Amino acid sequence: MKAGFTLDRVKGCHHIYKHTRGKRAVVPHPKKDLPKGTYHSILKQAGI
Repeated sequence: MKAGFTLDRVKGCHHIYKHTRGKRAVVPHPKKDLPKGTYHSILKQAGI
């Protein structure tokens, strides 16, 4: 996976990715496009 993240688990429509250094990023998989704020929040969680 890019940037060192691998899929840790899936809970409902949320995919939880874990980094080798312990960081986590939660990514929802909605039927529609992600809102801009949600996208930025995911990038912030990932430290990108």
